[in-house]
This record gives sequence, structure tokens and C-alpha cells, in this order.
Amino acid sequence: MMKRLISAGLFLLLAVAGSPVFGQEKKHDHGGHHMTPEMKKQHDTMRTIQMEWTKAEKALSKQDMKTARMSVEKMVVAGAYMLQFQLHKNSENHEQFIELTEEFRQRLNKLITSLKAGTFEDAQGHAAAVNKTCDNCHLAFR
Repeated sequence: MMKRLISAGLFLLLAVAGSPVFGQEKKHDHGGHHMTPEMKKQHDTMRTIQMEWTKAEKALSKQDMKTARMSVEKMVVAGAYMLQFQLHKNSENHEQFIELTEEFRQRLNKLITSLKAGTFEDAQGHAAAVNKTCDNCHLAFR
């Protein structure tokens, strides 16, 4: 029991402290352009993913696999739309963005599998991999 509590606490600490993506909002410009409806939809999609990820991390820290899975499943649905994004930063690297998006979605699905199986340690590892993919993509395209 103590090992699980320490493990959950360590996971939560690393997830929150080690993630520049979810720990703080970073403003970015749109090249002097007003936000178009398409751009707003993209921002709304990313906000949905961020909110669901926050819920999933909180649930996982409590070892609430069902709630975490439900949030991650919502992220998969929202993540499908990311393949249609029109980038406003580093748009010349759209192929890299698509690769990172597909990696993100694959990692979410692996996380869902571990959450369904109830394997907490595996879920922690997959959650860390999701965080890493998000960070890498945001560093290049946010």
C-alpha cells in the first residue's frame, strides 16, 4: 500500500513539475492575423485535450482507472481532428506535425489499454510517454 502511495505521489509530482506544456499557458502569436473560425476550432480542440488530460492525471494519481480512461478516450476523439490542423507556426514542417499527432494518438491508445487492464504501473509509463509526445510537439509547433 505504501509503495503504491509513494508511486502515485511521485508520478503526480513528475507529471506536474516536469511538463512545460500542462503546467503553464504559453501565449503565441498568429503572425499578426486575427483568429479565424478554423484557428478557434483548433484552439478549442487543444483546450479540450488539456482539460481531459488534467482530469486523467488527477484520476490516475488516485488510481481511478475508469475515470482516467474516460478522459483519455475523449482525448482520442479530439486528437483525430488534429490531423486536419492548419499550422500557424512552422507550417513548413506539417509532415512532422502529422507524425507527432499519430504518435500521440497511438500512445493514448496504449494508455487506454493499460487503464482497461488495470495495470497502474503500465498506465504510469504510458502517461509519461503521452506527456513527452505533447511536450515535443508543443516545443516545435506551439
